[in-house]
Amino acid sequence: MAQIEATFVIPVIQKGYIKDCLESLYKFTPIKFRTIVVDNTKLGLYSDPQLWKEIKPMIDLYIQGNRNFGFAKSMNEGIVHGINWGSKYVVASNDDIIWISKKWWAGILSQFETYPEMGAVNPGSLIEAGWGYGLNPDGTWVPGNSCPNWGVAVGGDIWPKKPDGTALTLEEAQTEEGYEFLLKHRGGGHIEGFAGWCVVGKREMWENVGLYDERFMPGGGDDYSLVHRIYLAGGRASATMRAFAHHLWGKSKDVVNTSNEPMETKRGTFQNTDALFEFSPDGVNSPIFPPRDEPNKPFGNKRKLKVEGYFIDDPR
Repeated sequence: MAQIEATFVIPVIQKGYIKDCLESLYKFTPIKFRTIVVDNTKLGLYSDPQLWKEIKPMIDLYIQGNRNFGFAKSMNEGIVHGINWGSKYVVASNDDIIWISKKWWAGILSQFETYPEMGAVNPGSLIEAGWGYGLNPDGTWVPGNSCPNWGVAVGGDIWPKKPDGTALTLEEAQTEEGYEFLLKHRGGGHIEGFAGWCVVGKREMWENVGLYDERFMPGGGDDYSLVHRIYLAGGRASATMRAFAHHLWGKSKDVVNTSNEPMETKRGTFQNTDALFEFSPDGVNSPIFPPRDEPNKPFGNKRKLKVEGYFIDDPR
């Protein structure tokens, strides 16, 4: 039997995005893959009969616990299955993603082939979240900030600017011409490290570096912690502009404080990446702890784990 190329692990805390996510994944991912959905909703996705009828055929393994596992533990509960199934890659994927081109997977592989030391690669996003550039959710700018010259502000997001000055739309990006424009527009480079929303990890990376640290709850910081551990292990991680998907930037987790869909986490919030690492000559610089312009940081700002390994949370 042919080896599974990739297993996609997709946690959900609301039902609004999973159908589009799965449908576009199947439409635009031309490899042998499997899907695992970790359901943290209170009533279960099956409580919507029509939705369940539509998505069930696209789910290979459905996992549901008795509490909201949070992002890190949800991912881990799926990742272990992907590893056990012998997948070459295990993808830690948000549900607020729409895939846009059949070329995306080839772009990911190109990044790994060009940089064999990469343990994990995240595709680029069609849009950039405006908060990273000083753009408020209502479309106003924080004083002193402005739109980068490559983009067009649309609401609280920044979309790629076409030659005529208008924004490249999702529908255009899903055409061959539009996707090729996007690849050229962003130049095919990469950003060292990533904010992980579609982390394509080599199976060997997950096995040797380890999984997400489950003390992070409900989400946030877990990806930065993983990135630094990859560099501690002698590898690298990157967000590549050789592959793109449409990421809705936090739309799924926005419901945590505004909806009754997610189960309770039953755990306190933890997002402090700094707390897990300490300055050490045996540490490393990584994209989350770079030297920057901080000459007074001990050991050139190199940091290592305070305690080896990572925290595994009891499912109860």
